[in-house]
Amino acid sequence: MYDSAEAYEKVIQGTQSSARGAGISDEDRDGIFSFFISRVRRNLHLVLCMSPVGNAFRLVVCISELHCLIKNY
Repeated sequence: MYDSAEAYEKVIQGTQSSARGAGISDEDRDGIFSFFISRVRRNLHLVLCMSPVGNAFRLVVCISELHCLIKNY
């Protein structure tokens, strides 16, 4: 996941105090990293942006039954 041990260390050091507050020991590096991953999963949001211009988009949405993506379908 990380290109270098330095990047991994930054994650561990940056997350250590929050993990400590959650009851994870400073020596439990795997636990700290798991805590970091769980926080990322909980807080990461994805925004999907598509241009509604053209019939190709409307056709794909109609076929895939994603009608909620088109206003005034």
